[in-house]
Amino acid sequence: MDEEPPFNLALNVYKGPASIPHAPEEVFGAFFLATNTVLLAHMFPGKLFGSELHVRKWE
Repeated sequence: MDEEPPFNLALNVYKGPASIPHAPEEVFGAFFLATNTVLLAHMFPGKLFGSELHVRKWE
C-alpha cells in the first residue's frame, strides 16, 4: 500500500467534481446552526415564548 490511511476522513470528504459550483462550508455551518436553533425553540413549551396553538383559560 503506497497511500496512507485517511485519519481525518470527516474533514476530507469528497465534494464532487470541481466543475459543479458548491457553497462554502460556512454556509452549511450557518444552515445547520439555524436549523437546530429553530427546532430547539419549537420544542420548548409554548408558555415560555407565548406561541401556544390553543388559548389557555384562566379561572
